[in-house]
Amino acid sequence: MCLATVGSHASPNLNAQLSDRSSALKHIDDLTRQGAFSGAREELKDLLKKYPQDIDVCLSAARFYKTIGLPNLALQEYKRAIALGCRASEPFVAVAQICLANLDDRQALEYARKAIAIEATSKEARIVLVSALLNEGKLDEAGQQLANVLAGGKDASDADLNYLAYKLTSKRRQLALAKQCLDNAIRLKPAQTKWLLDRADLYISLGKESRDPIQKMEDYRAAKRALERFLDLKPRSVEGLNRFGELLEFYFYDFDNASKQYEKILAIDPDYVAAITGLTRCKANQNDIAGQMKLEFWNTLRQLKDGLLSPSRGRL
Repeated sequence: MCLATVGSHASPNLNAQLSDRSSALKHIDDLTRQGAFSGAREELKDLLKKYPQDIDVCLSAARFYKTIGLPNLALQEYKRAIALGCRASEPFVAVAQICLANLDDRQALEYARKAIAIEATSKEARIVLVSALLNEGKLDEAGQQLANVLAGGKDASDADLNYLAYKLTSKRRQLALAKQCLDNAIRLKPAQTKWLLDRADLYISLGKESRDPIQKMEDYRAAKRALERFLDLKPRSVEGLNRFGELLEFYFYDFDNASKQYEKILAIDPDYVAAITGLTRCKANQNDIAGQMKLEFWNTLRQLKDGLLSPSRGRL
């Protein structure tokens, strides 16, 4: 009787607390979406103090930290939610994604498998799992997991799945198929500009494998176009500038323009070692007779190709 009485008196208070907490969490989410990060962070701190053992509060904090680019704090809160007994797949997927970004493939595999055990149809968990398997060189299992996603009714026109298929076929050296998958991924998600770097890498690989010097040059030019497109969108990307410089240096023997890319990098980051060494190499090669002969050869080949493919001459 006493317990029942206590329970009847406690329920309204508990309901009020849950309502207050839910309203606070919603308000934090709203502030985060609006970009009012300072206000959201202050409210979140108060909520974490008030409900230190609440799974939903942990998840809200983790999402917030992930949104503002603090993955280590996000990882801490996601793991705390798991330790508190969360049985949703979200924190397991998120931990796997963060581990993957940190190049910790084994932990990524562990948490991705746990996420799939909770929610077998989770596309996000499968994507992390396949990515980690590819990084670990487990191509057969990666292929099977990717097939499982598609068999589960996932749309084959999904950009992320096409990108995973590109990574798998690329590692299997099925480069023509890899090109098709990557082109599909870029077409479906053009905002993912970093995939243009993959396109450049793929065309460089195709060029290296080609025995036809004219096709080889065409592949390298396609890589050049991909990097130019990337740098149009991300002109201060040190990674993009460095890759462009290396392409011009090692595949076009265009040491003048390669030097300009390295100089752009050093204007952004004066201590960037790859740019310093690249600039040194280019200056040495500009005075190298063999290097100049290579440049003349490729210029001649380029002119020959352009002439053979011109409208008046017809296509090869």
